[in-house]
Amino acid sequence: MYDPCRDKKALYEEFCVDEQGVARKTKRSFLRTLRIVAKTSLPFVGVLTVVSAVFFLRELRLQMAVVVLGLLLVEGGIWQLAQTMLPSERKCHFLRAEVDRFLGLVRQLNATACELKTTPAAEKQLEFEGIRNAMREAVDRMADVASKTDTEIAEDLANAASQDLPEGFESRYRS
Repeated sequence: MYDPCRDKKALYEEFCVDEQGVARKTKRSFLRTLRIVAKTSLPFVGVLTVVSAVFFLRELRLQMAVVVLGLLLVEGGIWQLAQTMLPSERKCHFLRAEVDRFLGLVRQLNATACELKTTPAAEKQLEFEGIRNAMREAVDRMADVASKTDTEIAEDLANAASQDLPEGFESRYRS
């Protein structure tokens, strides 16, 4: 797996697709960079703290306190506590939820296609087509929520409740 922290330039840059579909390099925000650095460096700082306490401190109580602190840093890095402590930049939670649902459909499609390949059956073919149609609907829902923040979707839902809209409009935004 590629670790972006190895390449210092990649730490501060990422690719973003513009309106024309062209991928361009953009600068990462400070919080995202801080989150990446904290995620990778926290366990190492903890290990260095433990090792330095063992080798360089003479007083036993201080040594034990620093070792416990180092172990807490290691555990914090393993459990990725920096991710929960630093605020998320994500503003389009509905889009993320829809992408997660789409990935679940991809897994279902793959499993069904593998079963269909080994034992062709009419019911498996119907299941395959059903998943394919569900994926198309998911892409439509992703297009609906692609540029909308959570507050805009909440406003759309409030407007949908007050108007006579086609059936299924509100269900597109439900998790």
